[in-house]
Amino acid sequence: MKLLHFKLKDQYKSIDAFDYEFRTITDNFDSFSPICFVGLNGSGKSNIIEALSEVFCYLDLFILDYDNTPKWAKISPLSFEIEYILAFTTQTKHIKIECAVNKKPFFFTIHEDGKLKEEIPSQDLLPSRIIGYSSGHNESISYSYLKNQGFYANEVTKIALSERKKENLPHTLSLFMDYEVNSLILITNYLFKHDTNVFKNLIRIEQPTSFEINIKLSAPSKRDVVLTPELDDVINKLKQAAISSTGDFKKEWNLYFIINDSTIEAIQTLFQGPIDFFTSLYKLSLLNSLRLTGSERNFYTSKLKDDSLKERAPVVPKENKVFNIDQLKLQLTIPSIEIDYSGLSDGEHQFIHIFGTIMLFNEPNCLFLLDEPESHFNPNWRSKFIQLANNVLQNNLSEFILSTHSPYVISSAKKEHVLKFSRQEDKVVYFEPTRETFGATFEEILEQLFDIENSISSYSKEYIDNLIVSQDLFKMEEAVSNIANSSVKRFLFQEILRQRKLQGNK
Repeated sequence: MKLLHFKLKDQYKSIDAFDYEFRTITDNFDSFSPICFVGLNGSGKSNIIEALSEVFCYLDLFILDYDNTPKWAKISPLSFEIEYILAFTTQTKHIKIECAVNKKPFFFTIHEDGKLKEEIPSQDLLPSRIIGYSSGHNESISYSYLKNQGFYANEVTKIALSERKKENLPHTLSLFMDYEVNSLILITNYLFKHDTNVFKNLIRIEQPTSFEINIKLSAPSKRDVVLTPELDDVINKLKQAAISSTGDFKKEWNLYFIINDSTIEAIQTLFQGPIDFFTSLYKLSLLNSLRLTGSERNFYTSKLKDDSLKERAPVVPKENKVFNIDQLKLQLTIPSIEIDYSGLSDGEHQFIHIFGTIMLFNEPNCLFLLDEPESHFNPNWRSKFIQLANNVLQNNLSEFILSTHSPYVISSAKKEHVLKFSRQEDKVVYFEPTRETFGATFEEILEQLFDIENSISSYSKEYIDNLIVSQDLFKMEEAVSNIANSSVKRFLFQEILRQRKLQGNK
C-alpha cells in the first residue's frame, strides 16, 4: 500500500483543510521510504495521523457492517478524498475513495487511461491492516481504533446469544498497538521463530522462557461473557498447547506455558501462522471491554458530543479482565539471568512494541500510522530507527507514515516524503522542505525544520554570549577550557584573540 493523495475538505482539529500529494503513480516503490510529519509541538503534525486513522477506521467499520453498529457510525465523520495503490501478485489497484460528511463513501478503481470505475465496497479495496500507534496517552488517535474494537466485542455478545452463534465474526482490519498487546507481540514473534536478533543485539533478550494466560468469563456482580464457537475453539487450542492448567475449566482457565521446542511445535500446528495466533488472542483481549460499566463502554460506542476527547479512556482492572497475559519471563544474554517482563525500561518496551509489530505484520499492503514511535529511544537507537525498520520489514509494499521530532529519522527520509507543519498566527501551514533532508546533518535539519540556528542548548549559548558581551578577558580565558568545542565556542576564541591584541597594543 502506498498513499498517493489525501484531502480533507473541511476544518479538522487545528487544521483549516488539508490537500497534499504524497507520491505519484509513476514513483519507484521498491525502496523503503517513510512519510515523515515534522514540526514543533502543537504544530498540527499529529492531526493528520489522527485524520488518516479516523478515515481508515471508519471505512473498515463501514465495510464490516456489523448488525449492531448504530447508524451514526456508518456515516462519515469527515469530508475527504483519498488515493492509494494496493499491490498484488498479478496486478496493482489504484484506489480512490470520496466521501462527504454524514454520507456514505464511494469507492473507485482508476485505470491506466485515468477512467474511474465505481466498485462495491469490500475489504479487498482497503489496506491489509491499519496499524495505529501512539507513544503517549493520545486518546484522539486511539479512539477510532478502540471504537471499532468496542463494536466487535458487542457483536460477539450478540451473536453468541443468537441463532447466528456458529458464524465466524469478521474482525476489524484496524488494530491499535497499545501497551496491553506488547507482551503478545513479543511472544508471537518468538513462537514463530522470526529473526529476533534485533532484540538479542540491542536489548539483550535471548528469548521469553515462560508465561501465563488467564481467562475469566465470570466476575463478581458482572454478567458472564458468552463466547462464539470461534473463540471457544481458540481457548481449546491454547489448552492443548499449555504445559499445565488450573481453574474450573468452564468459566475460568489459568494456562501455563514454557517456551521450548514442544510448545513451539504445538502452537505452530494448532494455529495457521503468526498473524492467526496473534489475532486469535487479540480477539479474546477485546472482550475485556465487556467488563466495563455501561457508561464506560459508551465512551467508545456512543457518538462523541464534541470534537475533543477530554476524558482519559476507561481501563479494566487486571483482576476483572476476561483475558490477560501474566508472569512473562525473559532470558537475557548479558548478564545471563531471567527477569520479569516488567523489569524492562520504557525505551526497551517501546523498542519491542515498534519493531515487534513491524516484524509480525510483515505483509504487503499494510498501513502503519505511528505517532512519535521513537520518543523513548536513546540517541543510538534513534540514529538506527529507519535502518532497523528497513532491515526488519522484508516487504516494501507497506506504507509507513509517522510523526517525529528526531533529526535522525528525518535524515533518513527524502525531502519529497517530509512534510513540515508550523503555525503562522492562527493558521497551520504545511510544506515540503526546500533543501534535501536525506543524509542531512543535525545542524541542517534543526535549522530548516525546527528553526534552531545552533546545535547547542540555549542555556549554554546564552552563557557564552554573555562572556563575549562582557569583553572581560580574564573571565573568558578562565571559562574557555570548560566549554566543549562548537561553532559558538569559535566566536569566543575570536573575541579572546581580539581582546589580547587590543591589550597588547596598549
